[in-house]
Amino acid sequence: MIWTGIVTVCLVCIAIGLMQSARFLALRHVWGRPTLVVEEIAAKFFPMEQRDIASKVLRLLTPYLPVSAGRVHPDDRLIDDLGLSACLSRGLDEVEFVHDLEDEFKIEFGEDDYLHMQTFRDTVEIVAVKISMDQSHLYTAQAVN
Repeated sequence: MIWTGIVTVCLVCIAIGLMQSARFLALRHVWGRPTLVVEEIAAKFFPMEQRDIASKVLRLLTPYLPVSAGRVHPDDRLIDDLGLSACLSRGLDEVEFVHDLEDEFKIEFGEDDYLHMQTFRDTVEIVAVKISMDQSHLYTAQAVN
């Protein structure tokens, strides 16, 4: 009985070690990049109309990353490249991050949005589209009244 418990603990420790090793391998390409300020990333990789959104998205993403936000590239995949936890099909960190986005930008994401939110760039573009859709609905409602 005791041996079963010891074996179980050992297997759990091995599994945790393998997950951390996989996460390390997934993130090692990020560590070689120069560190930029969040605003520099937004200015370098995004059009003028998306820079403010990109900066805010990156600041919201930062608490969930195991690497510096200044090393993020727009085409990094949130889970595979940046290490957002992947628990089953939706990572818990990713779900919290999406809720943070909804709260910050006062928008709501549909299931299709979740499926297309693969990279940092995808996320910024989806947020920009949601914001512009909300603004166009607002202008339409004001024009009707």
